Amino acid sequence: MSFSEVQIAVFIVAPILAGAVKGIAGFGFSLVGTSLLAVFLKPSQAVTLFIIPLMAIEVELLNELTWNQFRHAVRRFRYYLVAAAAGTVLGTLALQELPGWPIKAAIGLMTTGFALQRTGLADGLVDTMSHLRPEAGEVTKSLLGFSSGVVFGATNIGVQFTAYLKSLELGRSKFLGVLAMVAFGVSVIRIGLSLSLGLFRSTQGVAASIGMAAVSLVSVYVFTRLGDRIPKSYRERLATALLLIIGLRLLLSALSV
Repeated sequence: MSFSEVQIAVFIVAPILAGAVKGIAGFGFSLVGTSLLAVFLKPSQAVTLFIIPLMAIEVELLNELTWNQFRHAVRRFRYYLVAAAAGTVLGTLALQELPGWPIKAAIGLMTTGFALQRTGLADGLVDTMSHLRPEAGEVTKSLLGFSSGVVFGATNIGVQFTAYLKSLELGRSKFLGVLAMVAFGVSVIRIGLSLSLGLFRSTQGVAASIGMAAVSLVSVYVFTRLGDRIPKSYRERLATALLLIIGLRLLLSALSV
């Protein structure tokens, strides 16, 4: 399988923009990267090719946890993790079966919803789990983990993981570490499953994904340092505007408007 010149250009631009948003605003990496790819590729292919770049970014966040904190987090969230892994498997399998438009619509809807939530125009649209407390039962946690995993496996979007973990008030460092642990852990499963199902399509697909991961890391590094020179309010507005534009573009495309 070979890629067109336009697709190769997208493989460069998408991780650069995703890394730029992550670097200057601190959020939106998977939303921007996956959404941009989905504009030019089949949605299932866009989701698959951005798994490795997403994992590359998550590795650094794992350093936010000490070994003892990591073991404690695994024990505390074991049911949530197992359920999320099961949901992720189902979501990844769905990529092979679903037509492109519902996947594209889901990515566009969640990207647009997240952007609106950042502006305050739709408070609670994405953060639907904000009222959950740590004492929620294991069954409830497992259901949340499973449903979040399905969405993550089919779209790369993990704002539902973020919403749940934020509700636990873990503290910034621990929150970032646990979030990375959850997302990275289920992404490892996705890599193996995607390879076995042939979702990467070819070795060229794997190479493109690895290449985007390298570009993403460089982009995040560069724009994190550049972002320090830009006022936070401007950074967030720029990132939110980009997310809103991409999300609406995907929605319109999915609806064939």
